[in-house]
Amino acid sequence: MSRIRIVKGNITKIVGGDYKRYSSDDIENIGSKVIQKGKDGVIYNINEEPPKPPMLNYPDPVLNGDVIFCNGYLSSPKKNPGSYLNVIMNKVPDDVKQNPLRGANMSEKKITDVADIMTNDELEFIDRQGGGTLYSDKNYKDTEYFRWMFSAKEQFEGYWEGYDNVSKKRYSQIFKEYFHAQGNAHFINGSHGLQSSGAHRVEHGIAQGYSWARQKWNIKEKKEIEKLKEKNPGALSYSPQYKPVTVVGHSQGAAIAAGVALGIIYYAYEMGWEEIPINILFLGTHQPQGLYGKDYESFKSYYFEDFINEWVLEWLADIFTNEKLYQNKGIYEKMNELLGDNSWGGLINRAVQFTFPNDRALFVTRMGDIPYVKNACNEKDNLYIESWGYHGGGLSDGFFLDDGYQFPKRLLDKVFNDDGSPNEKAPTFRQRVKEYWKVYQEYAQYRSIVKANPSKKYAPAEYAIPKIDSILPSWFKNIMMNAIAKAEGTKQKAYMQSELYRKKLNALLAFAKVHEMELQAHFAPVGLMFNKGVLSDWEEYQDQTIWDRIQDTGKDIFYKVNYSAGSTNEQKKKEEKAFVEGEGKSRMVKTSIANTPGIKEWVDKAKEELKVEKHWYSNILEWWKGDKEYDGSGWGHGARQSFAKAIGLDDGEVNSLFEAGIYSMLQTGEVDISNSPRLIRKINNDIAFIEYEKDIMKLIINDQKYKKESFKTKEIVKGIQLGGKRTEGEMLNQFKYFFSTKYLDTWKVAANELTWLLRSIGVTSIANVDINGNITISHKFEDTFDLRPSGDGSRSIEYDTVSIIAGFLYHDIAGGNDLMKVKGKWSNTYTIKQLQDRLNEKPKGFMEDLGDNLKYDVQELKNNVHDNLKGVKNKIKDIIK
Repeated sequence: MSRIRIVKGNITKIVGGDYKRYSSDDIENIGSKVIQKGKDGVIYNINEEPPKPPMLNYPDPVLNGDVIFCNGYLSSPKKNPGSYLNVIMNKVPDDVKQNPLRGANMSEKKITDVADIMTNDELEFIDRQGGGTLYSDKNYKDTEYFRWMFSAKEQFEGYWEGYDNVSKKRYSQIFKEYFHAQGNAHFINGSHGLQSSGAHRVEHGIAQGYSWARQKWNIKEKKEIEKLKEKNPGALSYSPQYKPVTVVGHSQGAAIAAGVALGIIYYAYEMGWEEIPINILFLGTHQPQGLYGKDYESFKSYYFEDFINEWVLEWLADIFTNEKLYQNKGIYEKMNELLGDNSWGGLINRAVQFTFPNDRALFVTRMGDIPYVKNACNEKDNLYIESWGYHGGGLSDGFFLDDGYQFPKRLLDKVFNDDGSPNEKAPTFRQRVKEYWKVYQEYAQYRSIVKANPSKKYAPAEYAIPKIDSILPSWFKNIMMNAIAKAEGTKQKAYMQSELYRKKLNALLAFAKVHEMELQAHFAPVGLMFNKGVLSDWEEYQDQTIWDRIQDTGKDIFYKVNYSAGSTNEQKKKEEKAFVEGEGKSRMVKTSIANTPGIKEWVDKAKEELKVEKHWYSNILEWWKGDKEYDGSGWGHGARQSFAKAIGLDDGEVNSLFEAGIYSMLQTGEVDISNSPRLIRKINNDIAFIEYEKDIMKLIINDQKYKKESFKTKEIVKGIQLGGKRTEGEMLNQFKYFFSTKYLDTWKVAANELTWLLRSIGVTSIANVDINGNITISHKFEDTFDLRPSGDGSRSIEYDTVSIIAGFLYHDIAGGNDLMKVKGKWSNTYTIKQLQDRLNEKPKGFMEDLGDNLKYDVQELKNNVHDNLKGVKNKIKDIIK
């Protein structure tokens, strides 16, 4: 049962619980206290949907969308053992009735499971806790044994990050900048398992896409925007055309990406929008089409009868057989079915794909191109099963001849080092293929001899048996050994010392090297996206990167503004508006295409899961959690805020570090030191701040207008580090030798109240100068009160390590708000004499400063006691009267 609350005029408190917010006019949000004003009031409807951020007033529309990354199969047996056990136990991961093990794959029991998605807010919180510094380029190599604390970051963002060695930017950062999605990168887990159906992954993606849009895509209903846009043009910031979505899918995640796009489109359809902008990137596409008919027979022949044959089926029968790969619907067929035609209702024209033609690795088959999607790699869609061939037939379209071998054009031929640089000394893909085929033929010929003369099966090896421990994965080797033991029984030892085994093992190891390079081609659109040299073996585009090809191919497809060179922010706004109202209209897709029974079926499943049942304890939970606007750390926000109001701690004014800590524990949004003479005095007397004001004064004195006319300086902005300067050198040694006088300055900094309350602040100042030379400097700043480490590894690892531990205890266990703002605003006035005194002022010694502060604090305490006693005395007089 829903509650409606209509509030007339201004409100300063948001009702607790889940709610919708409505107004017949703009809702203005003033400051972090969120004073909201609507023409006829603001309506709050409490229901099952989580709220989204309120609509803010902007003078002009703001173009800022979202990018969603859908990762592929998480193939590490160590991190995803359940997936491999499913194959061995012959359980299809998509079939809930078979009760498959989930491992690190997407949940089939709850298709909108929040564990399968990481939003920008969740990622930012992990980075604040310490994930940012542990995964930074600076600290990555040294933090291997600590990153498990933030394993979710590695599973989602880590799939895409850490590869760009050219621009030194993160993978997702480049996409956010290019597709107008600053601060809005989200990650969906697309991993399903080796027997997963691409068609089902599209369905699963629909549910996750709809769920994401309903909870995170901050667009408003069209009728709401239409009412507001004339008076408030900035309201268009909450329309789809100013919040474009880009969906990127790799490997198994490509099918998820297709479904996610459909779920998002359907949500926009529900919100009343006829068209929306959406970009799709398919990378290293898994199951672009189904395997059936002649294609399936060709696949079986290519992978199982011609050259892998015995050793795959014999040694790996438990984990991989051709029957398990049969899927009659891939992405293309499923999208045709859901949308009713092979153009996907026009959505196919909003997508770009890139898959290398030698991306055909055994455990990710079938790979290839999706028909009719704009291709950034191949001249024509590569729909072939094979990545190479050796036969005397005619040359296949898109292939070239090399010593009797057929290879596809535009393949990835080189090996790349871990740092992304080409390994010029390593054999190429073509060389590996030729080496494998030669070794395989030797094995095949000897196998024929053994079949004709069975007594030779256990003939001793003529050369040493290859060592496989460092070449084959341990899980692969274990399965292989078990298969040999099962097949050979008591003759296992003799077999493993035979010439037949040696030749067969040589063929396996040679194929493993081919397979490794096919896997490299598979992951290249992620790991080598921005690296020069990846396309150097092509007939053209040799100097380009994969990212260059995608941008070039999508230049007339993507909903994206190409700004003029050197354009200012104001010019960019104009260019964005011109694009949205002009060319951008031709790059939209109609939302009605998603209004089909097949799509609605999976949207309805998502809606059912997203329902929140009201229980007898729901109101208690709402009170405990409090206002949904709070997004800092900790727990029990509602209860803490209720307590703060009960004891009168709600004005946000602080006079000490201790008081700031109390407000932090009560999870207040912001505090202000402007009315604290004590703290303002400490800042004014800080060494760094004294030097800052001296610089301003020198600037004024040297101005030609000084003492000739009154004037005001321009706004001055500078970062200042309060609390003093610590001893130079590694922090680790300073922790080890705690009592060494060599590190005295560090402990002086640690003893300074400003170090903990503010430390590094950005000060904005303006000076007013009268004709007599007197100066009034107005300062203001805003800082965050927290014990968190640096988000990018900019501080020392020792400092960040201590901050991770301290921050966890203070913010996550005790519940202190890690986003509480500390603000300050004050003015200092100097006569000419005071100005000269300030310019000549020298920093006080530690003990002198400590003594002055102590003297000041004692005097302030006396004054407070005197005022309190005076107040009590007056009350007693009133009682007597």
